[in-house]
Amino acid sequence: MKRTRIIQRTVSTFLAAAMLATLASCNAKLPGSRESAGTGNQPRQIMNYYTSEMLTVPEGFGYTDKIFCNDENIYVLGSKSSDSAEIISGIYDFEAKKINETDFSSLKIGMINSVEYSGKDLVLSYREEETYKSKIAVVDSETYEMKSSTEIGDNGYVAAVTVNGAGEIVTVIEEWGMIAQKYTVKTLDPKTLEEKSSTDITEALAVGNNGYLSGVVFDKAGDLYTLASEYDKENDSEFCRLIKLKTDGTVVYTTDDFTDLNGGGIVFKRANGNVCVASTKNGQDFSFDEIDNSTGAVKERYDINLTSEIRGICLDCGSEADLMISDEEGIWKINIEKEKPEKLLSFGTDIPESYSSVNQMSYAGGKLFLYGQEWGDGGSFIFRFDKDGSFVEEIPVDGSDKNSYIMSVSVDKDGKMIAVSQEYKLNDDGEEESSSYVYEIKEDGTTGEKTEFKVDTDDQCYIERIEKTNGGDYAAVVYIYSGAEHSSFVQIFDASGSPKAKIEDDDIEQINAYYSVSSGDYISYMDKSRNTVYRKVDTASYQLGDTVELDIPEDMRPIASDGNYDICYTNSSGIYGYNFADNKSTEIINWIDSDIVFSVWDASFQGSDRIVCQGYDYTNGEDQIYILKRADKETLKKIQNKKLMTIAGVGIEYNSAFREKVVDFNRNSNEYRLQVNDYQKFSKYEDDTYNSGAFQLNNDLASGNVPDILVGSSEVNMTSFAAKNILADLTTYFENDADIKREDYFENILDLGKYKGKLCQVFAGFSISALAGPESKLGKEANLTHEDLFALKKNGNVFYEKTSRERLVSELLKANLAEYVDFENKTCDFDNERFSGIIDLVTEEGSEADEEELYAKEDMINGELEEVSRFKDNKCQLDLVDIYNFSPLLELQQGALGEAATIKGYPSENGSGIVILPNMTFAICEKSKNKDAAWDFIREFFTEEYQNEMNGEYISTFPVRKSSFDDVIAKGKNPESYQYYQVTKPDGSYAEMKPLDDATAEKFRKAVESADRCVLSDERIEKIIDEALDQVKNGEKTSSEAAADIQNKVSTYLNEIK
Repeated sequence: MKRTRIIQRTVSTFLAAAMLATLASCNAKLPGSRESAGTGNQPRQIMNYYTSEMLTVPEGFGYTDKIFCNDENIYVLGSKSSDSAEIISGIYDFEAKKINETDFSSLKIGMINSVEYSGKDLVLSYREEETYKSKIAVVDSETYEMKSSTEIGDNGYVAAVTVNGAGEIVTVIEEWGMIAQKYTVKTLDPKTLEEKSSTDITEALAVGNNGYLSGVVFDKAGDLYTLASEYDKENDSEFCRLIKLKTDGTVVYTTDDFTDLNGGGIVFKRANGNVCVASTKNGQDFSFDEIDNSTGAVKERYDINLTSEIRGICLDCGSEADLMISDEEGIWKINIEKEKPEKLLSFGTDIPESYSSVNQMSYAGGKLFLYGQEWGDGGSFIFRFDKDGSFVEEIPVDGSDKNSYIMSVSVDKDGKMIAVSQEYKLNDDGEEESSSYVYEIKEDGTTGEKTEFKVDTDDQCYIERIEKTNGGDYAAVVYIYSGAEHSSFVQIFDASGSPKAKIEDDDIEQINAYYSVSSGDYISYMDKSRNTVYRKVDTASYQLGDTVELDIPEDMRPIASDGNYDICYTNSSGIYGYNFADNKSTEIINWIDSDIVFSVWDASFQGSDRIVCQGYDYTNGEDQIYILKRADKETLKKIQNKKLMTIAGVGIEYNSAFREKVVDFNRNSNEYRLQVNDYQKFSKYEDDTYNSGAFQLNNDLASGNVPDILVGSSEVNMTSFAAKNILADLTTYFENDADIKREDYFENILDLGKYKGKLCQVFAGFSISALAGPESKLGKEANLTHEDLFALKKNGNVFYEKTSRERLVSELLKANLAEYVDFENKTCDFDNERFSGIIDLVTEEGSEADEEELYAKEDMINGELEEVSRFKDNKCQLDLVDIYNFSPLLELQQGALGEAATIKGYPSENGSGIVILPNMTFAICEKSKNKDAAWDFIREFFTEEYQNEMNGEYISTFPVRKSSFDDVIAKGKNPESYQYYQVTKPDGSYAEMKPLDDATAEKFRKAVESADRCVLSDERIEKIIDEALDQVKNGEKTSSEAAADIQNKVSTYLNEIK
């Protein structure tokens, strides 16, 4: 897993002016609503305050698709819970004519793959619920106690289980790796499951990367028959071979005389002992080829029609039947010489209706084992609540079932709930076809007349949403999901559902939405440069007009309007109303101002003082529905009487831990409240270049418009703010705080926040950025000089050939900027052979395509194998690594390297070169009049409680408190829950990643303790470097000339800092 890299940024004064020009005031629509927040870091009077109350949903409630309200009721369109399935398991005794339910709870079964009888015992192959490990167990069929079990492993699957003539258990185990599967026949002791013999049959089967086994059966002599199916990419079809093997792996014969098995098939054994191959094209019409076991020739072809969908199947029924199947009605036995199956048992009469979900069956001695998982009621429901949030009733929605899926639901201009559904069926050729329908869902669950919308494309597609246009037609956003590249367009339909026009453009990467409002029709899309574009639509011709500049943030999520605005939307800051004619966004509610920490996905207004929201609550990790109520005047007055402090940064509202702490502070402080100004709203892509909101933040701070608290990130250069004397010294706060003691933290990391002896910034957490390679060749020392790096180059490529030039520049130059720039003394050191040598290295080795493009173009399997073999094949000597938990280092050691890794810093002449990547950097501005209160907020991130709990269940950052870091190390060595993943080895095999070991833990600790620099993000310097390196790449300058040019320009820039 690779961290998102520091993105190339380009800034200009013109962009700043354009951003500032969008800041205009607007008239209030709702009580307390205000203009969308601008760049001001001064406190804003809180005019809105909503209290939140969680709506209690009924038992069995699943998830929410859409919320809509009227004055008296709250309606939630959704489904029932399917988080966990009810296990249906029993043994039907044909002689006693009754079913005995089984209890396998002690086995902790997640899913049973197959069941066979061994005498009176059951042999189960299954996946364990929590670990998902494959296991085989022998269970007493009367007491259900486990007699013995064996583990197959994470990469293994039991393809078949049978009992041979000697009573031994014979299994076929499929183990998979990146490049091929391995197949093994194992004979197990029926009592202990100890392995008695093992034969590798992989070479005999000759199943390739795209192949699999469709069933395995054994005859009375113990010979194995399997149908090996493989996918033919060129012809987009499957081809099958029936293979007969001795248990020692000897191939008896192979036949592919199955002319109509292009859709695949399955192998089973008839009641007479002959092997059969079954195939179907449409799920109802089946063909059975009976095989001569001795020669492999097809003896007879039988055709049977099954009118309903098969849910479960028993492939070995002894002498009772050729096959047994289950459908929605019951259980049937099949004699393939007869055209129709014969019903054995009916659900609801012979056995309970719940057994209709059976998908596994096994027969022996007049007893039929049945197993399935019941996932509850399918389809959609309307859950009705009264206006106070009390549950009233659940109403099933007509026509929603397993063959249809409601793609979207929206509330139209008349308040009607309009659904777009996709319905699926098989055509005569057995291929799946889908149709799109639009209809009204009424409050009682009934649906209006369905109109089929016929999309003007032959590709597989789905409709996301329908909007009635100002021209009286209907506009649907259509997404194409077939073919190599996904695409989208707007289809215009007339009232009958027939296509009328199509809106598409070469510049469109993906359609976001179609809007039809009083001022006209508009389309929103992401263009090829990743910009969000709005264009007017001519509803007479449905041609696209000019681009319009709109004051709408890119992270907006449309919701139903409150009636006062053309559209309303939600984002990480709150809910806003927007009118196209005025080009103004008006804040309706600010989440943090109302002490709301959950993320809202959908909302519906209930009058002017209530909002019903669907969102994700980070405090408990669950989806919830909330009723927000406007606070009364007395409550609002209490909120307004508190002193306001401001906190600013880029992207900070997306950090759930940060939001929780802000809300906690606001709720618990009797004197202060924090307001957040997230400059992410100014971040955007323009012409494939990311322009960070940090540019606007820099401008505001430079002009004296400073917050009380500043939060840093990879986009914000806190050191430059320290150089401009914007940041206060936090040293005395550490000295005077009874609970926050300097010696309890990694002091080398604390020191990275110093500027000219003043502690100007502190980091709550961190990861490290460094180089890594084989310890056997590179030694254990962290320091890597430029000369050391250039010496490696003499041995071949230093970095893997698919490492992009952009990434090499980002890590070797930009992340290591502290090696070349001294902000304290306003000096730089680029004009030398060390830096020009780095330029030569990244120019020669860095790929021009970005890494996503490189990996997308290659064969996934062979490309990944080549990557994990990069060290073994001498294609590189070092890796770029970002260590945010232990997995990247362990994956490298246990996978591509196959030995201990050494952690090296970036090239440095005067230190380790290991770079700290801060997680949540805090500073207090010197001009703040609330420094003590600001520290009261910041200190919460450094308490022992927060540092111990900052990661939750999974490690994603490292705490700066040493005792908390020790706890993370201990957790890495002995994880309470499964945190590690599979690693791929250079031979293409998979293995479970082993937990952190003592040696690696100590190695990482030393790397942390030796880290001597922090990543610096300065857009001005990075732009200078990028421009110079582009000139080298284009042959306009030598690396030495580029280094001198960078030296000159960066020196000038540093001298401008005051």
